[in-house]
Amino acid sequence: MKSCLSSSITSTVAEWPSLLASDMLLLMRSLLLTSSIPGQHLPPLLLLLTLLTMLYMIAPPSSLLKISQGTSLKRFVFDCSNISALRQEFENQTTRFQVLAALVWGAVIAVKKATNHEYEPNAMSIATLPINLRNKTDSLSPPIPDQCIGNIISPALAFCPIKDTVDYKILAMKLQESISRINMESVKKTSADGSRLLRGRGTSKNTNQRSMLMISSLCRLPFYDTDFGWGKPVWVTIVRPEYDDSAVFFDTRDGKGIELWIQLPEQDMAVFEQDPTILAYAFFNPSVPG
Repeated sequence: MKSCLSSSITSTVAEWPSLLASDMLLLMRSLLLTSSIPGQHLPPLLLLLTLLTMLYMIAPPSSLLKISQGTSLKRFVFDCSNISALRQEFENQTTRFQVLAALVWGAVIAVKKATNHEYEPNAMSIATLPINLRNKTDSLSPPIPDQCIGNIISPALAFCPIKDTVDYKILAMKLQESISRINMESVKKTSADGSRLLRGRGTSKNTNQRSMLMISSLCRLPFYDTDFGWGKPVWVTIVRPEYDDSAVFFDTRDGKGIELWIQLPEQDMAVFEQDPTILAYAFFNPSVPG
């Protein structure tokens, strides 16, 4: 869910330098009038918590830098040429994120088959994608602004039987369909008062009946355009994903490639990083361009 919170914070941070140069009061007024629920103003206490959250994300405590025991976090990079080749295999019917998400999801399903032999016959692999609803609120009055901070999201869920043979095109289609089903009308039907917009996290535990994979995209966010006066960032990355089975996608600095940060149990990671499809299209932890 952090990807959607990051979306709003990134939008605000990207505008911050120019706001500071003109009038800091404009930023404070923007935050004071921004509401997580349409029609309500941000109370002073919530404003304070919002600012503390921003500080927490900019300078997180040392505990967030630690990877939980038995878990491995690794970085892979897909360059522009490999992404283009992949999209051609998918006949350019899906976005570059959906193609890579399908690739990673399929590799993780294969990993689970290889490392866990206790799944029930009808066990499902579930890909969970938090969908930002800020750009889907035109029907609201007023629409939710991009700078609105909070989990203004709805989860898209895609399902695949673990026993099935991995077909990346089918996985991409499942992801595409799950994302397309998320819009404000579907949210209104399930929660007329808007409470679903602020719903907390759901269960993410794996069992012998299901395997969960959280997939987030921070691509197309203006991280590399932020300049506080000492230049634009050389490299932007994450601290660590919140869930053990997580995949987070970032743009590379030139905006043409995509970085993947994936967190898995150590035994699963040992198999994942040897997956032939991953090896064919991704580079493992290449150096960061200076």
